[in-house]
Amino acid sequence: MKNYLYLARRDKKGIKILIVLKGHHCPAGRLADIKKLGLPVNLEQQIQNKIYETRMLWEPWIESAENYKELKDSLRKRGFSAVPMGASPLFFPEKESIVSKKIKDVKIGPIIEEKKTMLRKKN
Repeated sequence: MKNYLYLARRDKKGIKILIVLKGHHCPAGRLADIKKLGLPVNLEQQIQNKIYETRMLWEPWIESAENYKELKDSLRKRGFSAVPMGASPLFFPEKESIVSKKIKDVKIGPIIEEKKTMLRKKN
């Protein structure tokens, strides 16, 4: 299962894939804290800077999918337009670096908890 960390436009007119990680299934949702991913510090800082620079129009999301086509179909069903044809992440480590070996082994657990609503008393 691949977990796609991407920036989604607030008006649903596009996405930018930041990085693709291997891990367990996690539901689609906004990512509040990138530190929960357990990425290497330098990569985490680069991604955090990109999120900070684009915070007015874009927000970070994470979603699991078997492949990019499945992710693209899911985004279109949720109303996103202008989804890129191919999955080309903005951040990917060099193949020979130590960082890439660490990233390949990152296992993402449940990051986004399901939201619970209050029970209300009927009158």
